[in-house]
This record gives sequence, structure tokens and C-alpha cells, in this order.
Amino acid sequence: MIVDGVWALTFGNGVSLGDANALYFSSGPSKEFDGVFGRLNLATPSLSVSRSGFSVNVGANKVFQTVTIKNESSSTVEGPIGMSVDNLSSNTILTNSAGLTTNSIPVGIPYVTVSSSGLTPGASANVVLQFTLPTHGGITYHIHTVAGGTAP
Repeated sequence: MIVDGVWALTFGNGVSLGDANALYFSSGPSKEFDGVFGRLNLATPSLSVSRSGFSVNVGANKVFQTVTIKNESSSTVEGPIGMSVDNLSSNTILTNSAGLTTNSIPVGIPYVTVSSSGLTPGASANVVLQFTLPTHGGITYHIHTVAGGTAP
């Protein structure tokens, strides 16, 4: 990520300086004519991801897989919680995507919404991924979770 004309960087402290899981910055883009204050949310390591096996519906030409996201922390993970499907094998398409990422890196990756309201400690949410049936080979991908703020 590149931020033009950075003036300051600081992590929040969980009290007067904002969320302790966020990096705040100020900058002066356009040769310091403009001023910008921003916040970058850190990845949420308190979310675990588990996947079921794949199930195939040949008649519908679809492959399904259930992904479970669980809050392993002792505090609520704020919503919305999204999950991007990165490095998807070229032999298939994620057909139930909510859109493409615009607010998280990498940009332009399909994502699904896991929970719009967040997850309390120990709670989990399931999402079923739907893929087109590959003509050859298996389905591979990486998952990235994003929590809080706007859609990924």
C-alpha cells in the first residue's frame, strides 16, 4: 500500500487514541495541498477457518463447500465479516460471490459475506461456497477474512 505524503503513523491504544487493532495515518497528498486522515484495520487473527469436503451436483453443474468461521477470541469481532476467495484455480468460478473486493487487498477478488452483524466469543458462522463444475482438475483457493468497517 502506498500513501502519498505521509505525515504521521500511530497505532490506537484502545482508549483515547482509538481502536488498538488499527493503524492511523495522516498525509498530505497532492504536494501537501490536501489533507487525509485514515485508518487501516489489522487482520483478525482471532477468526479460525475450517472447510468441509466438496459436494458435487452434476445436474446443476455445481460444486459446493461449507466454510465455517469461528471467533476464537474473548471479545466480539465486529461485523460485517467478509471472506475473499483468492488464487482461485482457473478451471472454475465462484458463482455466489457478493461482489469483488474494493476495500481490502488484493483488490478485484470475489468475496462472500459471512456475517453482517459480527460474531460473539466462541460463536461461528457458516457460508456455502458455490463453484462451477470444473471440466478437469480440482478446485484450489486461499481464504482471507476481513472484519469490521465496510464490505471487503
